[in-house]
Amino acid sequence: MPKTAGPLGKVNQFRSVLSIIKEMSLDEIRDDAERMPRILLLSDDPTGASLIEELTGTPPNASSTVERLDLVPKNIDRYDIILVHASGPATPYKDIRDRAGLRSDRVFDLSTTGSPEWARRTRQMIVDHATDDLVALGRWFPAFREQAAGRVIADTARANAQFALVANIPTVIPVLGSLASVGADLLVLTKNQLIMSIKLAAIHGRPLDDRMKLLREIAPVAGVGLGWRTLAREATSFIPLAGGTIPKVAIAYAGTFSTGHALDFYFRFGKKPAKTQLRDFYEQA
Repeated sequence: MPKTAGPLGKVNQFRSVLSIIKEMSLDEIRDDAERMPRILLLSDDPTGASLIEELTGTPPNASSTVERLDLVPKNIDRYDIILVHASGPATPYKDIRDRAGLRSDRVFDLSTTGSPEWARRTRQMIVDHATDDLVALGRWFPAFREQAAGRVIADTARANAQFALVANIPTVIPVLGSLASVGADLLVLTKNQLIMSIKLAAIHGRPLDDRMKLLREIAPVAGVGLGWRTLAREATSFIPLAGGTIPKVAIAYAGTFSTGHALDFYFRFGKKPAKTQLRDFYEQA
């Protein structure tokens, strides 16, 4: 049977996690989350503004601009989302993409608004292309929360799986592996999960000005992160060389994925998911 960490080891792990929490800064996440994304709708339909509410879940506001298709603003690059809606068969979508230049990936065609799933498909496309404004999309526009949270969780789970793969180098190439510091996997995997937790809190509208209050709310994630790391170590300790890589990577991915969805559930419904739901999250991963 593999040995589990003793009391001293657990104290050291807790101190490491506490050190991560103390060193974390919410400034960048808060700044990105609190800047409302700017939306430009270009439409030849006078009632086209209603599409913004259907897409975002909120009525058009100060961050939304509606213009006619033939009156494209000169400063089109200042918008985070550019929607092109043409009621006729012809659409200037390609021309507007060309005019957007480096921002062309933020231009989306609304020619399928007559289909039942147009809004959901468009939201997913927007989330897939989002970068710095991903968290803000979910925070300011309720209809985006499911997709934005899903992207944050998937990205973090993938990053942790990739790091678990790299961290397993010592079992294959000891010389290169010695360059990694002891416990680096704990620090990186746990920090990634904490950052994911804060982003999910921001997406669901939690206040971000009280750093310690927010971290206390998500503190159990640190324990979960330690649990997955211990499980990965014990599950792979008896597998020679590179054979331990596969379960370690799988556990890092599944553990982060299920933790993220458990937090998403908590922020959405205000209660912890049941054990059966946690098992469903893990099996889905």
